[in-house]
Amino acid sequence: MINNNNNNNNNNNNLFIKLPHILLTKIINNLEDNIDRICFSLICRRFYFERDHYLLFQSSYLLKSVSLNDLKDFKLNSFRKQIEYSRDSKADCSLLFGNREELDNLNIGNLFDLNDYFLNYDELGTANNLIIPKSVTNIYFSDSFNRRIDILAKALAQSNVTYICFGDDYNQPIEPGTIPESLPASVRTVSFSRPPTPAALSEGDIPDTITSLNLGYYGQPLEPGVIPSSVKELNLGNFYHYPIKSDHIPESVESLELGEIYNNTIEPNTLPKSIKTLGFSYNFNKKLEPSSIPDGVESLRFNYCFNENLTPGIIPPTVKELIFKGEYYDLSESVVPSGVKSLEIPNFVHKLQPNVIPDTVEVLTISMDFFKNNSIDIISDSVKTIRLICDYQFYDIKRVAHNGGGNLQYLILGDSTTIQGGFVNSSFFHNIYKYINIKD
Repeated sequence: MINNNNNNNNNNNNLFIKLPHILLTKIINNLEDNIDRICFSLICRRFYFERDHYLLFQSSYLLKSVSLNDLKDFKLNSFRKQIEYSRDSKADCSLLFGNREELDNLNIGNLFDLNDYFLNYDELGTANNLIIPKSVTNIYFSDSFNRRIDILAKALAQSNVTYICFGDDYNQPIEPGTIPESLPASVRTVSFSRPPTPAALSEGDIPDTITSLNLGYYGQPLEPGVIPSSVKELNLGNFYHYPIKSDHIPESVESLELGEIYNNTIEPNTLPKSIKTLGFSYNFNKKLEPSSIPDGVESLRFNYCFNENLTPGIIPPTVKELIFKGEYYDLSESVVPSGVKSLEIPNFVHKLQPNVIPDTVEVLTISMDFFKNNSIDIISDSVKTIRLICDYQFYDIKRVAHNGGGNLQYLILGDSTTIQGGFVNSSFFHNIYKYINIKD
């Protein structure tokens, strides 16, 4: 009894235990996992009995469409009130439009079915009385949906929807009013799945409130003015393969993804100078000229098929992040400009020539195969972190000491899912590929 009283007195005198509810709420909000939030509430009697005043749960998987009474395995009755309040307070909900068969076959254990609200589109009628809950920010149309959505114009205009995604079978012609001009200014992203829309987009079809646009499987040529000047992020999608002209993409675009199959020559000064992030398509393998890549690009990605010769000056000096996804072999001195801080060559297996990696590079990403033909000594001392890919896991390598005689010591630490690592010296890397083969 004396020990218990002493423990209670210690708790009562602990400043942490006496923290106000507003600070407890801030602490809870910094705990990502709900299990950690529960554990926090069990630290002391006060935290547990006053949990109503500060405890909220992460609500991503708390669906408004699911009642806790319907969950047979629900055991956390001590936290039922807090869970229900967190669910009811959820402000970024999803709404799925589907037919009766689809809605009847939904499985709440399936990640695809993580929607808070469901509506049978066969029962919409004219939709004059439809009210989209204010908490809904994302709308998904099921794969079977293939109707005009202009009947939803009034409901969308009065909603807080920011994201609209069309399903696989959506095949309606996109015309002015189809995506309502009365969409609220909050709508920022529209995504098209497949198949391609038969009718070509025209100027005014896409509202000028959209800031992020993914054309998905749209496969018609773009015309001037089709992409509104409000768009900042543009992905040309899976089917786009037509030549890009200087008036196709507005100067507002800061991030451009050329999709999957685009493989046309990009003439100098065609792409807008506003672009900061540029990703070439999977199939792209055309010769580039100076100014094909606009000055101002800071993040540049070449994809798997690219293997054209790059000469100094093709990659602008503004690039800070440079990625070669494929087995690009023709890296020579000055191709990678000074200014690049992060260089990724995960499939590079050839002999790396001296001075190819500029002294500005601080992070270098390579795979185990790099050591087939290269020693770690070829990597400049300016590289602070080497990211090594092995069996789909990442290992960070840092130089930590010099043992003399040209023998450096390194610290290797695995990614957050493995937490593996240790100290090795240079000789380890000289034999690493043989070691891995023997180990496997």
